[in-house]
Amino acid sequence: MSVKQPKAPSRANGRSRKIGLFGGSFDPIHVGHVAVARAAQRRFHLEHVLFIPLGRPPHKVRHRLAPFPHRFAMVALACAGHPQFVPSLAEAGPEWGASGFIIRLTRCVISVMSFIATATIFTLF
Repeated sequence: MSVKQPKAPSRANGRSRKIGLFGGSFDPIHVGHVAVARAAQRRFHLEHVLFIPLGRPPHKVRHRLAPFPHRFAMVALACAGHPQFVPSLAEAGPEWGASGFIIRLTRCVISVMSFIATATIFTLF
């Protein structure tokens, strides 16, 4: 599955862009996740919300999760009807295993900064 990143909107009045990072296992993603993202988008005036399916969240080490590619596909489908919602592969990799919060956050920030050069980042983890 190929997911196309939306074009970065132009900055209005020189203000910083606002990007939300929403990470979770999304196993499965559901209307509650979308509702939280929409509420955060409205409340903080976010231009985009990146949905980041996590490799293996530390609080779910003993739970059996659907394979990462399946969870990413579910996220991509949930984001399809919302142009401001972007599925992210920040946690994708050959291991798809556990990673620490700082590593995840660093990957996400790098992903966002390559997506939009100047941004204010909001985490919804």
